Amino acid sequence: MKRLITAMRRQGVKRFLYQAGGLTNPYKEKLPLMAWILKNTIARYGGLIGQHRDNEAVIEYLVEEAQDIEWIVHRASITSIGPSKGMLKRSKTQIGLATFEDCAAYNYRSLMDNSAIHTYDLSYYAK
Repeated sequence: MKRLITAMRRQGVKRFLYQAGGLTNPYKEKLPLMAWILKNTIARYGGLIGQHRDNEAVIEYLVEEAQDIEWIVHRASITSIGPSKGMLKRSKTQIGLATFEDCAAYNYRSLMDNSAIHTYDLSYYAK
């Protein structure tokens, strides 16, 4: 990520989106109890714990070292390929298990949303 941000600065790239997992800790925060249990059972024994640690290191770097870049982190919980189940909405606390299609649409909308800059939020299906 450090090399990527350096190259982005050189090339004048202003904004990008990084997609992390929904069980990635927010910056300097802990996950709610049920998410922590899932992360430390299913993710740990499913071989995904390293991925979440990498995501947490990326978020820390972006917050502490890349405030000059307009980054957005989507802590997505993708569960399936399939048709859309609706529109995902940004949230600091609510999470929804989403399709690839819905995450892609959410990511595109987030890139166009100035209020999403420097956030590392979850997403859920709006009712």
